[in-house]
Amino acid sequence: MRLNIFSKLLLTLIVTFSALLIVLLLVINWSFRQGFSDFLWQKDLNSSAAVVTSLQSFYQRHNSWKSIRNNPRQWAQMLRDSSASLDFSPPAARRPPPPPPRGANIGPPPPKPPRGQAPARPNSGQQSLAERLILTDKNRAMVFGPPQQRRVKQWLEIKLEDNKIGWLGVIPLALETDSLAGSFVEQQVNKVAIFSLLALVLIALVSATLARVFTRPINQVANAAAKLATGNLNISVPVNGEDELAQLSKNFNQMAIKLRRNDTLRKQWISDISHELRTPIAVLSAEIEAIRDGIRQPSPQRMESLYVDVQNLTALVDDLHQLSMADQGVVQLVCSNLDMRQLCAEQQQLFSARMISRGLELKLQVAQGQQYDIYADRHKLAQLLTNLLENSLRYTDAGGETVVALSAQQDFLKLVVQDSAPNVADADLTQIFQRLYRVDKSRTSASGGSGLGLAICQSIVEQHNGKISAAQSSLGGLAITVLLPLKTNNSNSLSQTNSG
Repeated sequence: MRLNIFSKLLLTLIVTFSALLIVLLLVINWSFRQGFSDFLWQKDLNSSAAVVTSLQSFYQRHNSWKSIRNNPRQWAQMLRDSSASLDFSPPAARRPPPPPPRGANIGPPPPKPPRGQAPARPNSGQQSLAERLILTDKNRAMVFGPPQQRRVKQWLEIKLEDNKIGWLGVIPLALETDSLAGSFVEQQVNKVAIFSLLALVLIALVSATLARVFTRPINQVANAAAKLATGNLNISVPVNGEDELAQLSKNFNQMAIKLRRNDTLRKQWISDISHELRTPIAVLSAEIEAIRDGIRQPSPQRMESLYVDVQNLTALVDDLHQLSMADQGVVQLVCSNLDMRQLCAEQQQLFSARMISRGLELKLQVAQGQQYDIYADRHKLAQLLTNLLENSLRYTDAGGETVVALSAQQDFLKLVVQDSAPNVADADLTQIFQRLYRVDKSRTSASGGSGLGLAICQSIVEQHNGKISAAQSSLGGLAITVLLPLKTNNSNSLSQTNSG
């Protein structure tokens, strides 16, 4: 039989509480019996002390035990004189049974007690102290009492003027054999049993309540997860309290929010890719149809234009493939010792002519007296610089400038690429690293960008355990800051994380 969490928790609580209750009741029962026995025993000892005093007086009068030896009447009279609490005779409140009708057959008389024992008391169900006392002389020779010396729990010494004259043995009352004491104990046990049943019912109710309280948020999360699995992302669970179950609900709600955001980004990603591919494909299709229909002639200039369009389309597909591979974690870095000053100088030479043709100035600023050696993939970092400079080349107004600054800060190499106007709104700074995101939606093929350059830059930096951020530039445009671990801080981690 398959049990759910509620049933398991309920059974666990009931079994645990019941076991504790049973142990507690057994301890209470044992403690009550022991305490009641100790109480009766202490009472017997107090009464027996009075008997010892009477026996001392008796011996002083008769100077021996002969008159009491095997003389039940004398023994009974002496006990009556010693203390009424011994309950040798029937209680005064207990009326004797009425005499039988005249002429009725009353049966044979009760047998006489054995010699040396007290006469049997009426059947009251309780064994009196008088029936549990044994008198011996100073040599432990039996004088009077039941022949049960082995059951004696304590012997009381009887002295007269510092001379030992005998012993009084006290047999404890057995609760199992004494009907009155047993009846009292049974009543208490029955009351405890009733209390136990009531407590067990209360335990079941409390356990059911606790189990339901604990499993309610779990069931809510389970039901919400089932709906989430069917594609219903607009779901959340209530959060009550600050315990672990409440934290579970919070984590589930955060997961649902991220899933909704990722689903939105996925849909937007598909839409943007479709748009980016549709434009160059439409241009290519129109050009090829015009040449096929004879509207345009396949001149070298037109063929070159078609080739450029195909190259742009190929570059876009390559960028998408690179980002997809990065998402899957299968990018392989070919790392080696690299001097970033040299790499930045090479990129400056490659872009200087294009910058000048656009009316822009490209500057390289390198702080002197510092080491710029890192352990990285040269091809990937060259692509990083290329994308950053291409972005600045496309979007910086003519007459402006682009500055590449290189410095070292503690264990990191700091690379800053900033340009002049136009600037970027603060609201866009946190989104420009998203794929296919453009600050100006009108900048499509006119600017030559696909909106993937900065996303690829972020991916390359993260592959090298670095950080990248965007901020307003002091020149009036955009400033991209890249932090890469220096060689001593990064070589081991890169060789471990990117070798496979």
